[in-house]
Amino acid sequence: MQSITRALERVLRQHEPFPAVVMDRYWNVHLRNDAALRFFNYFIDLEKRPTPRNLLHLMFDPEGMRSFIANWEEVAASLIRRVYREAVGRVTDQKTKELVEALQACPEVKTELKKPRSSSL
Repeated sequence: MQSITRALERVLRQHEPFPAVVMDRYWNVHLRNDAALRFFNYFIDLEKRPTPRNLLHLMFDPEGMRSFIANWEEVAASLIRRVYREAVGRVTDQKTKELVEALQACPEVKTELKKPRSSSL
């Protein structure tokens, strides 16, 4: 795994000056480049966020990125649909279900986001 991590770190460095992150299937950020840190810290203090930092929680949290997204409802709907689509082989594990439930429980999440059209959860 060390060689894979080094390769990913190199890719992230080469992506500068543009933000880039490496996430797991649950959207937890495990690696990021300096541009990603600068980008997110422009809006919020990442040091106050729990680790591993979850990009979806960061987007849905009213104290996170949400207030900076003009079309947040569209973005939220798109992100929830994407989580459903990315469930490998349409097999959704318990951790994915918990992630979606946590996002849907966020304040001001519209009812239609709670039951996406292509739901397998």
